Amino acid sequence: MKGDFVFSVDIVDISSGWSEQEAIWGKGEMATTKGIDNMRSRLPFPLVGIDPDNGGEFINWSLYRYCLKHQINFTRSRPFHKNDNAHVEQKNWTAIRQLAGYSRLDQKEHVSLLNDLYQNEWRLYLNFFQPIRKQKKSIRNLATGKVVKQFDQARTPYQRLMEHPKITERQREMLQSTYQQLNPVKLLAEIDRKVKLIERTLR
Repeated sequence: MKGDFVFSVDIVDISSGWSEQEAIWGKGEMATTKGIDNMRSRLPFPLVGIDPDNGGEFINWSLYRYCLKHQINFTRSRPFHKNDNAHVEQKNWTAIRQLAGYSRLDQKEHVSLLNDLYQNEWRLYLNFFQPIRKQKKSIRNLATGKVVKQFDQARTPYQRLMEHPKITERQREMLQSTYQQLNPVKLLAEIDRKVKLIERTLR
């Protein structure tokens, strides 16, 4: 863990499952705040609140003042309760580790290379073409102790947003216009090309 290297910040909207990722250099509070601001600018809806874990990169005056300035509700998870951030923890695996792996990215050029992927093809592929299921409830069988989870129908974050009652007609039109211009096969090809470009810098 010596020295500086790249970290990825991840945010997830609980209602729709829409997610954004941002690569930052180190875990400084200013870099984290800037990363969250960049992700906020890409969201197709207003950011009204955040609920991060208790890491020092989130619980600091820089992010707190940012939230006050932009009227963002700022809460935090309970200490020693990782499940409070279960949605983000899941995306840390599916949206970051499965894409970028566990290699140490310790060159500053890696920030721009990874963000070129996060901010373009990757976010479009995840949010428009990757369906997710949301757990509706869990039922415990008292005889066996086994827990059976029940999920809703799998839908993409895009589909969930289009059905959301608080999305405006203008926002729906913008989302639909973006969707109609996308080709998942081309997105995957470009994602693969950029991942291989990052891998080549590690050799």
